[in-house]
Amino acid sequence: MITPRAGSSLTAADIDTWTRERLSACKIPRRVQFVDQLPKGSTGKILEREINRTTLRGSAPSRDSEAARS
Repeated sequence: MITPRAGSSLTAADIDTWTRERLSACKIPRRVQFVDQLPKGSTGKILEREINRTTLRGSAPSRDSEAARS
């Protein structure tokens, strides 16, 4: 999940290209999903359980389309 900065023109293809150029094959993400904000608890920490639950269900409030790995 990625939360791009306001006004950013970042796309899933940009992320895919960048990761393929710089990471080993086992570290390249299978999916890229853009969201407005990551779920956070009352302390401001990111709630990884919520992220995992959302990605397992396959539905999240997304701002942009999800890119499937080809």
